[in-house]
Amino acid sequence: MNEYLACYCARNGGLAEALSQASVDLELYDGAGVILSSLLSGGPAENIDDYEDAASAVSDFLRHSQTMCVTAAQLSVVTDIYDFLNEDGQRWEQRYDRGWSGDLREACKRLCENVIQDEGWTSKIWEDIRSQDSAVWQHAIYAAKRLRMDIWEELFGRLQEHPLDSHLYYELVHTDEPERMDRLVRYAEANLPLEEIASGPQDEIGYGEQYGPHQCLQSLLQALDVFEGHGTKLIAAGLLSPATMNRNMALKCLEAWPLPVWGEEVAAALQELTVSEPNEQVKERIAKLLQEKELTAWLIKS
Repeated sequence: MNEYLACYCARNGGLAEALSQASVDLELYDGAGVILSSLLSGGPAENIDDYEDAASAVSDFLRHSQTMCVTAAQLSVVTDIYDFLNEDGQRWEQRYDRGWSGDLREACKRLCENVIQDEGWTSKIWEDIRSQDSAVWQHAIYAAKRLRMDIWEELFGRLQEHPLDSHLYYELVHTDEPERMDRLVRYAEANLPLEEIASGPQDEIGYGEQYGPHQCLQSLLQALDVFEGHGTKLIAAGLLSPATMNRNMALKCLEAWPLPVWGEEVAAALQELTVSEPNEQVKERIAKLLQEKELTAWLIKS
């Protein structure tokens, strides 16, 4: 994780001094962007508020961005800085004692806006979203979300070409439109190897190439708790997945859903899981769920 080393690199590499020059080369500009973006994300090590020269480094980076910010990856750094500058509360009162001032903060906001509001970004980002280069594509998605562009249909179309791409599922589940979630769920039910995923509970982390389909399912299950009654086939498969996270996410849905919408397939999978779950923490979660739903007697009887 870049966050572990960002502050160390900024200090010991002389980031603020390097950016204070009248002009910088592309390698320095991009490297500075990586460092600043990592500092802005916060933790697990020192963050932007621990970096003594943050004010000068940020303002000079934005000065260079007026002419050098031309890619979605570079734009993402500027939008990260803009969010930082717009934070509310006591954080900024403390920052004013660390090299920042109200005037500098406002000046930096204007520099961000000069970059972000360029009309050319929309077409550039659409072009990059259709790129076959995964790094370009992912940066474009991030930038598109920051600019509030609706790219859902484009990503759903791409899913038809890559039905086992967990990154696409991760992006597509971020919708509050039931119709879109319905389409995604129906597609997943038809195209994910659910029988293969539901091979039986084990205490597996569920990462690696062999767990690609399980990761697709995990992305879906993380979002289904707020879509009551949608994706029961997916939940049933998740309950019997060897990936412990899948089972936890499936249980999260059942904790949120009322019993009448579960359906027979989910109930049968849950009943099987009650006798085969290998993880003690998940066993406790199942017991608590059964108690809250008043299902213990029903499962024993059935």
